[in-house]
Amino acid sequence: MSNHFSHQITSSKPLRLWPGVLIVTLQWLLRFVVPILIPSAMVVGVMGALAAGPLFVIWWLFFSRASWSERIGGVVLMGVVLFVVKNFLHVSIATNGMGMTYFVYAIPALCLAFLLWALTCTSCRWT
Repeated sequence: MSNHFSHQITSSKPLRLWPGVLIVTLQWLLRFVVPILIPSAMVVGVMGALAAGPLFVIWWLFFSRASWSERIGGVVLMGVVLFVVKNFLHVSIATNGMGMTYFVYAIPALCLAFLLWALTCTSCRWT
């Protein structure tokens, strides 16, 4: 039984990427397409795109099938990137919109970049 159990742990299923693709597509539609089509819905588009960020993290942590080291490492890396880049912002961006403008643009871009990495590097398993 222990051999069977250890085989289940070491055998890896492919990453489940479709939820991430769906979340990022929805995020970008909300953020950039909805305000163009319905200008009065700009706040809904911006807030929806921001709300999709935590959904993306939840997908990666609990539904992506990545190894736990990749899951935790990915979330930590996203946080580090947000923090490091924030320290290099021009004051006009860092203080605009009560400091939220940076996150309004950075979170969808970060989710897209992370998803593109996952899509193109599925054979780059580090474990």
